[in-house]
Amino acid sequence: MSDKRMHPRVSMPKTVYVINQLTGTEFGQVVNLSETGLLLATRTDIEVGRVYQLTLVIKEVAIKASIGVECIWAEPQNTNMVFGGFHIIDISDQDLTKLQSFINQIVVD
Repeated sequence: MSDKRMHPRVSMPKTVYVINQLTGTEFGQVVNLSETGLLLATRTDIEVGRVYQLTLVIKEVAIKASIGVECIWAEPQNTNMVFGGFHIIDISDQDLTKLQSFINQIVVD
């Protein structure tokens, strides 16, 4: 199967995670990221089609970005983890610029 993404997707270090803005609790860790979506590993029940308001935290470069995402797919694992694909549906221009800069830095390295 060919990858038809419009934007580069980059793998993340273990220090990148997301916080659920409604509960203030850790929602999961980012496995990979593009400027339009992300793959998360979580122990939280996630529902396909549901919208979540999250804060993306990238400690290495002191980025905190508020994002609205929609769950596109979810796949429970035998390890009690759930992998989920999320489409970013809401992000400020300022946070998008920070995210693009971070991704471009990884792609170049």
